[in-house]
Amino acid sequence: MCQEAVNADDKNAHNLTELAVCYLYGIGTTKNYYTAFSLLEQACNIDIHTAEAQDLLGDCYRNGWGTSQNIKEAVNHYSIAAQKHNSCAQYSLGMIYFYGENGIPKNEKLAYHLFEHSAKNGNEDAQKWLDEHR
Repeated sequence: MCQEAVNADDKNAHNLTELAVCYLYGIGTTKNYYTAFSLLEQACNIDIHTAEAQDLLGDCYRNGWGTSQNIKEAVNHYSIAAQKHNSCAQYSLGMIYFYGENGIPKNEKLAYHLFEHSAKNGNEDAQKWLDEHR
């Protein structure tokens, strides 16, 4: 799927994101976080509103995949994706704010708001979290 559908010279944000997913998870190729990170950056530079790429770039910054760990950059990218109703980004932001991760101040009210939106957008983990914390 990955190599046949797209190459790294592609200028389509969606295609670059799909290729990055292959490198992030080792689908049809060897797992390579650095290549995935680079592809996601390219996708976001082509189209800042590409929610999936923004969410995955947030994951890279949060976990230090292919780049230095930087929670503030993760929050920035998750926030862009969350505004586009990306349920995974909403859930990730909720977790960061609920626990006050790596210097980000705790904000339980914002976290609940994000979990509610994430669940409304179909995220089962967010719904499970809400069910356990009500």
